[in-house]
Amino acid sequence: QTPLAHCDKAREELGLETHSIDDTLRETGQTMIDLGLVKPV
Repeated sequence: QTPLAHCDKAREELGLETHSIDDTLRETGQTMIDLGLVKPV
């Protein structure tokens, strides 16, 4: 399956660092816990 979006230009021109989906979801969940938006299970 091909990607739905490409960020090559942002990486090349802006130096954007990309992260894996797993890392992004993990960090988003942790931030929500840290902000008290959700309770850890």
